[in-house]
Amino acid sequence: MNQVSSKVISGAFSCALALLSGVIIASYLSVRQSNQDKQWVIHTYSVMVTIKDINVGLISAESKRRGFVLIGKPSYIKNYQQDQDKVYKSLNKLYDLTKDNSKQQRRLDKLKPLIDKRFIFFDKSIKRFRQNPKDLSSQTAITEENSLLHEPIETIFQEIEDEEKSLLKLRMQQTSRSISRTNILVGLGYGFGLILLISVYLLLRKQIFVNTVLSQEAVSLEKKAAKSQLASFLESTTDAFVALDNNWNYTYVNQRAGKIFNRTPEELIGKHIWTEFPDGIGQKFYHTYYQAIAEQRMMQIEEYYPPWNCWYENRIYPTQDGLFIFFQDTTQRKQLEIALQYQIEFDQLVARISTRFINLSCSEIPDSINSALQEISEFSQVDTSFIIEFSDDKTFIKMIYEWVAPGFTPHIENIQNLPYNSFSWANTRAMQGDVVYFTSLLELPEEAAIDRENWHQNNIKSLISIPLNYQGSCFGVLGFATFEQEKAWSENSVRLLKIVGEIFTNALQRQQAELELLQQEQRWQLAIKGNKDGIWDHDLISGRHFLSPRCRKMLGYEDNEITTFSEWFDLIYPTDQEILKKSFEAHLTRQTPYYSSEYRMHCKDGSYKWLLARGQALWNEAGIPIRAVGSITDITERKQAEAAIFQLNQELETRVQQRTAALQISEAELQKLNQELLRSNQDLEQFAYIASHDLQEPLRAIIGFTQILEAKYQEHLDESAQRYIKIIIDAGKRMHQLVHDLLKYSRVSIRDEEFTVIDSNSVLNQAMINLQVSITESQANITHDTLPRVLADRTQLVQVFQNIIANAIKFCRQQPQIHIGVKEIESSLYTHKYLFWIQDNGIGIKPQYIECIFEIFRRLHTRNEFSGTGIGLAICKKIVERHNGNIWAESEPEVGTTFYFTLTAPSESLLVNRAP
Repeated sequence: MNQVSSKVISGAFSCALALLSGVIIASYLSVRQSNQDKQWVIHTYSVMVTIKDINVGLISAESKRRGFVLIGKPSYIKNYQQDQDKVYKSLNKLYDLTKDNSKQQRRLDKLKPLIDKRFIFFDKSIKRFRQNPKDLSSQTAITEENSLLHEPIETIFQEIEDEEKSLLKLRMQQTSRSISRTNILVGLGYGFGLILLISVYLLLRKQIFVNTVLSQEAVSLEKKAAKSQLASFLESTTDAFVALDNNWNYTYVNQRAGKIFNRTPEELIGKHIWTEFPDGIGQKFYHTYYQAIAEQRMMQIEEYYPPWNCWYENRIYPTQDGLFIFFQDTTQRKQLEIALQYQIEFDQLVARISTRFINLSCSEIPDSINSALQEISEFSQVDTSFIIEFSDDKTFIKMIYEWVAPGFTPHIENIQNLPYNSFSWANTRAMQGDVVYFTSLLELPEEAAIDRENWHQNNIKSLISIPLNYQGSCFGVLGFATFEQEKAWSENSVRLLKIVGEIFTNALQRQQAELELLQQEQRWQLAIKGNKDGIWDHDLISGRHFLSPRCRKMLGYEDNEITTFSEWFDLIYPTDQEILKKSFEAHLTRQTPYYSSEYRMHCKDGSYKWLLARGQALWNEAGIPIRAVGSITDITERKQAEAAIFQLNQELETRVQQRTAALQISEAELQKLNQELLRSNQDLEQFAYIASHDLQEPLRAIIGFTQILEAKYQEHLDESAQRYIKIIIDAGKRMHQLVHDLLKYSRVSIRDEEFTVIDSNSVLNQAMINLQVSITESQANITHDTLPRVLADRTQLVQVFQNIIANAIKFCRQQPQIHIGVKEIESSLYTHKYLFWIQDNGIGIKPQYIECIFEIFRRLHTRNEFSGTGIGLAICKKIVERHNGNIWAESEPEVGTTFYFTLTAPSESLLVNRAP
């Protein structure tokens, strides 16, 4: 009996040890599986980060390519090449990370040609821009083709991410099942071990009659051994473990749990869980514990615990005596997942915004910036975002864009022309290219005291300020801030917001560039409209031929007619076509410095007009002519005059012959008369030619060849020679301006435009637009009364206002203060006039010179003091007199001058018939 019991006991102990060994092995396998899962999480994160790097590199390369096309700055090409290298390095890294996955490798094989093709488009765009910077149509076409690659690339990226996430999810599910099986095995091991121990205990009790004391000691030793083994297992596991009885008191706490609680296990044993940790009452863990007790089933939960700012995963096992709880801190993994998801979503948002700005027109940029500010602010969970612009002299700042969350007050009206030193510390950091950000105003240094006070007055809690740099200079900042809660700014947030700043910088600079181009176009159109000559522009590559409205009006054709050079050439008189062709080809082959030709052109009404065409070609870097621009002058009247002169010459010769025969004039006298007549005819022809602008041609040649001489032989000329060349160029330019002004002066009286009823306010506004640069640079303050409608030539009246206001700005040594006034005078039954005056605070005019200022080429100052030709007021006088008015001036030296002129008011019938 004793021998049988001993074998049973030995066998039972052996089984218990085997079960415990199995439990330990299962726990070790579970820990190893967890480590493998951690490596897969890191692997998945690396794949996603590498995808993000490729995507960011593509966006950055596109940004640098677009910046080079818009601005033409060479540094963009260097940065573009760096971004290209980064993209291919990241792509090779992605190949290495997914080398054990054939599906991913096939996706990458599809992705690489798309990326190669996208860079081919980028390189093609840069090459096209270098060849022809103004070829916007090809740039637009390349951009549209490039945009078609964005979707398949994003699709492949998404497939790769989905594959990695799917594999990660599958491995996590397998791990969860493995852990569940391990837990079951552990539970079964504990159960069978307990049964075996009970069996041993019963057998030992049967042997109590042999030695009761010895039996009790043996049972005690066996229990201690079992507890020691269980405690060893619980202490060796990587999970924290606690055991609770039915009264919610701790019965066991392992060392891992003690570290998490920041308490020793001895301090917690026997203590009530909710007394020791009252902050846990009401949390999701709290309700789950009670649910496990009530339903008597194992429960698993992963939840954020606010009191400790951590994430925990709990596996809860109910027992008859209470609860067994295994838990571990998953904060690092959870933060990694949240950060990765945040970064992916932020990258996608930045990519969408960047793509949206690619093909925007100038008028669409403001709305897109406001929309982008709102999207980024809402995603970043801030209360406001804004763009502040610095003045050119860094004396003022103004807010040009702002988004504010509902319920908060905007600040854009308060931050207009605010002193630059209101935020001197932050602005200085921005000028140095530094990003300024803080979670609390208390973090700011002492030198930021003024900035801190101003931010405090605007209720700012946390802020980040991104400098906006263009061509190495900071012109403003992009800011994001909170009003109620403090916000910490991560390094990833700073990096991505800097990319947003680059996007906004490119958009703002492109908007500024397009506005300047629009203003130049408006000035160009105004010059075209105000010129009696026609303007032509011939694209030698496409064959398209542009004609100004004046040119079309000259010939009688509509806007949709004559759009190519071949159509223009076909309208030239047949015998004149070869003359034009030879002259044009001689200039294109650089045999002549400019192109000039006279020919007859067929008009729409069937008649022919004589035209004088002049122009200049443009060559590309390869020496190929790509464009020619010039003017067309109607010389029909000159040709008719030449024909009339020729006819008159013939008649005179006939009369001379008749008179010679009648009076028997000697042959010598007749020859002398013929020579005088011939010289007279030549003088008339020369005058007609000079009157048609040829007086300016030698001046252009002098200036052009002198500039070529200076450029070609500058290194071989001493200072005196270079000074003489500059004197020649300056004198030529002054002579060119004098001839130009003289022609303008001579055209005043012969202008054939009829007087119409015009609004003087719009005329004044047009003159101020033409003088916008001078007004801005001088900070002139111009005011005016409500001006009436008058009967006048609009273009000439603009010139009167423009010339007088330009003089008021030029002849002033302080901030110009200019006022335009008007009153009605000389009223009669049928007509009445208006007296206009333009008053300034300039240097004034001495009384002895007040009458002579309207004389042509009359100057009261040297060119070193004030520029000009001295013809502006003479033109004003001639224009006013053409309008049956008078002009005069009153002045006091160092006080200012007032110019007066009168204009005729329109009759009541004209006002009624032409009222808008």
